Amino acid sequence: MMLDGTLETIAMQGQEAITEYITNSDFSLSLGLISCISIIVCASWFFLLRGKRFVTTDITKKNESPTAFMIIALIVLMFGVQFFMVLFNLALQPILEMLNVSMTETMESATTNLFMDPFGILYIVLVGPVMEELVFRGAVMRKLERYGANFAIVTSAILFGLYHIILYQAIFAFLIGLIFAYTAGRYSLKWAIVLHILNNLLAWVSTLAETAVYVVVGCYFVGFVASIVLVILKRNLFKAQKRAGAPVFPRVFATAYSSVFFILYVVVFVLMGFLIL
Repeated sequence: MMLDGTLETIAMQGQEAITEYITNSDFSLSLGLISCISIIVCASWFFLLRGKRFVTTDITKKNESPTAFMIIALIVLMFGVQFFMVLFNLALQPILEMLNVSMTETMESATTNLFMDPFGILYIVLVGPVMEELVFRGAVMRKLERYGANFAIVTSAILFGLYHIILYQAIFAFLIGLIFAYTAGRYSLKWAIVLHILNNLLAWVSTLAETAVYVVVGCYFVGFVASIVLVILKRNLFKAQKRAGAPVFPRVFATAYSSVFFILYVVVFVLMGFLIL
């Protein structure tokens, strides 16, 4: 069952590995340009595996149109995840200092190099979000929806997290991937792309000036508080999603996640994440 998603997403792992290698090498070419080319090439091979289904169902499927409230609610949740990761890192910092490791150092090094390059900005703000959404929410999630919407949402988010390799990014990508996947499943892929671009755009804006950091983090804090209120007040929506997206087959989560292939896949990339801390 998990072969439906994991075998195809391995193609995208090559792109992340290329980016990590270039980031830590004395490369004379533009890191951003290489990143743009590598993700497009790897994703193109992935799209070939999907065939005509990619253009007939993966990216064109549309359900209901989101209300203004839901768009704001999704942005609020996205901001909430961002601030949660800030708190998560702060909570682990004393332990990480004892181990002489950092959850964010590798990520900050990679993003700093990209933000110094015009092509890197293009990659992070536009090319990366679009290509990642086309793959993970456009193709992988659509293929997994046969097993139930909730299974497709969670599994595509797990694969999205593993794709990012760097431990801090992987945890964040999984959490925010749940929001992107829910958005693509309930509404359409274009709204997931919009959210993804907005998320990465704010990351870039926060690097422009010290005041910009405070403004962006302030937005994340407001989103975090609003997320808590939203979850409490709209908890029935979460219950409705649990019922509506219930697995089609019995024990689908247990069967998929206990497969030897999936366990090895997770273990390999989790170890890679720890190795590059």
